[in-house]
Amino acid sequence: MNTARTPKQLGLLLQGHRKEESLSQEKAAGRVGLSQKMVSAFENHPERCSIGNLFKLLSALDLELSLKKKNRGPAHPGEW
Repeated sequence: MNTARTPKQLGLLLQGHRKEESLSQEKAAGRVGLSQKMVSAFENHPERCSIGNLFKLLSALDLELSLKKKNRGPAHPGEW
């Protein structure tokens, strides 16, 4: 399981998964009616993108969002 604690980490995880599946940004976007620019924006600046587009991108990559209780320990740099 992959864990993202910051928007940047989320963008990198999604980008990595897209590349593992050998999908271009354009092909991933086309699966759910997004533009290639929107996929690029999400991968590079996820903090600026909408929750709706996050779920569209998750769908394009055959992923789902799961939440779990965070382990209490020292915070990582940039963590919210």
